[in-house]
Amino acid sequence: MNIKDVLLGLTTYPKSSNIDAIRWAVSFAELMNCRIAAFAADVKIEVPGSLLGNALVNISALAGAEMKKSKDNARSLLAGALTARPLRTPRSRLREASNFGKNSRLRSQH
Repeated sequence: MNIKDVLLGLTTYPKSSNIDAIRWAVSFAELMNCRIAAFAADVKIEVPGSLLGNALVNISALAGAEMKKSKDNARSLLAGALTARPLRTPRSRLREASNFGKNSRLRSQH
């Protein structure tokens, strides 16, 4: 059974996914010769209305700031996923390993 599609889920909150994780996923998709799709969902925080909570700490503003952080992370991750280049794939490492010693000055004299 061949893998034709890979789905990459990106986390946006509390910390966003690392760009290297995206690059590894792109490298994996390239290695498997399949397509990759990424999705990132922003977090929506619903805060029940409370006069005491807003009067003391302004909970609504804190929740709004965290939602904005999540939305900004989602946008930047998806933009990064569109421009992500694969890392050196295992295939290229295998090619390098198979060519190792062919161009080397140090060869055994046997």
